[in-house]
Amino acid sequence: MTGRLRGTLFGRPVEIEADGRELLVRIADLRSAWWLRRSVSTSMVPLLRTLRRSGLALRMRIGSRLAVNVLPTPGFALRMLVPALGFAKSGDAP
Repeated sequence: MTGRLRGTLFGRPVEIEADGRELLVRIADLRSAWWLRRSVSTSMVPLLRTLRRSGLALRMRIGSRLAVNVLPTPGFALRMLVPALGFAKSGDAP
């Protein structure tokens, strides 16, 4: 899949780019990312599990400088900020 979607999530600007089996979610700034992290713990985990089972890689870019891996394995700092992303550490297939 290839393409780009621009829109808002919970009133914050978000852009999703797809290139093959890789997805990139762009978030405008750290403040927006902090606001969106709440939704990850409640509504996004099922979607992340589906993406992981499908073998898709997911990265998040915050602003112009910070990029973090979300899938296939979330980075340590990201798991600390969003504990729901620790689903990978239990050994269960997300």
